Amino acid sequence: MSQKEYNFSTFSNDDAEITEELLKLTPADYHDHPEFGKLPYNAPCEDCFELIHERTDTTKMFVKNGSEGKHYFSQATYGLVHYEENGKKMTYDPRLRKKAIGYYESDKQDTPTFIDINEEHTGFKTSNDIFKFNNEIELVLVMEDGSKLSKGNADWSDYSVGEEGIKINEAWEGIDMVVMYSLDRIKTNFIIKTELSYLQNVKYLKFSDKIVLPNNHSLVESGSAFIDSDGNRYGDYDVKNNSNETVFKIHRAFGYDNSGLKERSTRFFYEVDDDFDLFVPAAWIQSDSTVYPVTIDPLVTSTATFTAGWMSFQYNGAFCGNAGVCAYNLTVPRPPNSTITGTTLDAFYESLGGYCFWSCYMSEAGFKVTSPCGISPAPANTFWTCNTPNPGTCSGAGIDVFAELGSCLGAACSGNVTFQIQNSYCYCSLGGNCGTNCQWMPNNTWSMTLEGRTIETLGNTVTGNGSATIMASSCAGGTTTTLDPTPQYGMPGYTYNWSTGQTSPTINVSNFNTGDIFTADVTDACGNTVTATFQVNCPLAVTLEEFYVENLKEEVRLDWITASEINNDYFEILRSINAGKTFERIGVMDGAGNSNEEISYIFFDKEPVYGVSYYKLGIVDTDGGKEYSSTLSVNRLEGAGTIVCVPNPANEKVDVVFNYPELGVYSISLISVMGTEVLKKEYKMKQGEQTTTLDISNLESGIYQVQIRTKKHIHSTKLVVE
Repeated sequence: MSQKEYNFSTFSNDDAEITEELLKLTPADYHDHPEFGKLPYNAPCEDCFELIHERTDTTKMFVKNGSEGKHYFSQATYGLVHYEENGKKMTYDPRLRKKAIGYYESDKQDTPTFIDINEEHTGFKTSNDIFKFNNEIELVLVMEDGSKLSKGNADWSDYSVGEEGIKINEAWEGIDMVVMYSLDRIKTNFIIKTELSYLQNVKYLKFSDKIVLPNNHSLVESGSAFIDSDGNRYGDYDVKNNSNETVFKIHRAFGYDNSGLKERSTRFFYEVDDDFDLFVPAAWIQSDSTVYPVTIDPLVTSTATFTAGWMSFQYNGAFCGNAGVCAYNLTVPRPPNSTITGTTLDAFYESLGGYCFWSCYMSEAGFKVTSPCGISPAPANTFWTCNTPNPGTCSGAGIDVFAELGSCLGAACSGNVTFQIQNSYCYCSLGGNCGTNCQWMPNNTWSMTLEGRTIETLGNTVTGNGSATIMASSCAGGTTTTLDPTPQYGMPGYTYNWSTGQTSPTINVSNFNTGDIFTADVTDACGNTVTATFQVNCPLAVTLEEFYVENLKEEVRLDWITASEINNDYFEILRSINAGKTFERIGVMDGAGNSNEEISYIFFDKEPVYGVSYYKLGIVDTDGGKEYSSTLSVNRLEGAGTIVCVPNPANEKVDVVFNYPELGVYSISLISVMGTEVLKKEYKMKQGEQTTTLDISNLESGIYQVQIRTKKHIHSTKLVVE
């Protein structure tokens, strides 16, 4: 884990991506949801989409793009992740979005936050008003003799802004101002980058904020506070409404430098008159032991729902070598009908300063997570933590904990998995066991994700319906070929239904012809069925070096080259117009009998059929025995897509250009002259002409058929690999 780095420069793409797959897997009643097709805040995956109808108050379900609902991510979060708006569950999201030039707002939370760069302030919005702070902030030097010298209001001219806040460079000479946003809170840091030459004879730096309260609200001192000998108050302040309810809280301010020394951290006091003033002793900044940069760190939070879900840490718990932790349970729904293949953890905790005499550090807190499988991290004397001797936010996202927390979970049709987080810390006992203290996890900051996959055959990750081309050692009687659908994932306890009528996990086949098809319907224990398809090819008495089919304007050309022939009487040219179920003979060519030299053959189908046709060669020997080549196809549909390969011939890489009919997942395959699929890739393509680059550096020289499968047709062309 590491200290969180806030985004002060970019904004996430909030556009919806509506695919056919998403539409198919989501009930129509949810297609008008405002977040339909959008990847929500803190999604556990990138190449995925959310099944928005599966939302609960604390959980979300995602599907990997292109998997057709076969590959799931189930995420649960401790605390609420959704709120109700017009009868729909919406995602809590603290990210700022640009609403107008110079104005950014986060309105997807109970108390919206904003930055107004034009008016130079930040704040919260209430139902009918705003709470404005960081407003016309003035830096005043309070001298030892009591006189005051203004360094002016913060200069906002040099800034960068992003979805998590704003960084204002040189707000005053040598001082940056950083404002960070998360759910229900706005945190401001004044960062003194180096020694300030203008601090001679200065007693205090006073940051004077012209805060503006919402109508009918008041600012009052909150709870207990430390009062020094000069009567200065070190404590919190509450913003209360006219019902005396605390709506916002201004937390005590603290400071620390970059030395990592606890005694270098300290607290600061506030004064309230017409302005809200923060006083920082110049002597503390100018100490000989100061290591720059120096951070001055106030915090403002809302008392909206998120403060109710915080998870505390136990003082002097197991993190410090003693018994005891604060434990919280989180129940994650299992991905449906799936084998668990991944488990990830997201969490962060905040280490606050100013709560005790010295600041609490990120390195002084840690946590573990347990599941039915065990504990993470292991061994038992280690914790997830940040080795950072400073206050701040310790963050970890997408931490892979499958080996420790998920590997034993196996498969199930449904159900839940319960995880437990165990928090402890070892400085500043104020707050005691699991009470309010300086180490804590805000609501919505711990989540667990279970990745699961439903049943597949032959490694097909998209539909689960795998296919394979098998080259038999012989097609003669007595020689068998074993067909294995290789099911995996889903819920084991598979049953099999072969096209031969057999029900065994594998079958042995013999006495078949090249191109014969065998299928196996495989059903898992959850009742899901997928199909494995095998095309079995025979070795040829004729050694085919090349075989390809090319669609010409008025005819179809078939080319083949033999490297050797043994007792070869003739070739039959066979054509099918029903997807290879039946073939008719459209021509015959004499063979060479016996030959050890390359021989080229060309045949023209002068009366080709409109639409998709399939061709193969029947090879008949002098004894009347017959074998078959692989089956190739051409598409003679009017307006059918044409594949273009650039360059052609090619050697290292080739660009495959095709006009895709619609958005979807397409397979691009390369088939050798022996009918073997030597390369297959699947891509998610948009509608229209697109280019895909294939790496062919590992292919042997020769002629290959390039195939692209659409929903209705197989498109093909010839590629020469040198």
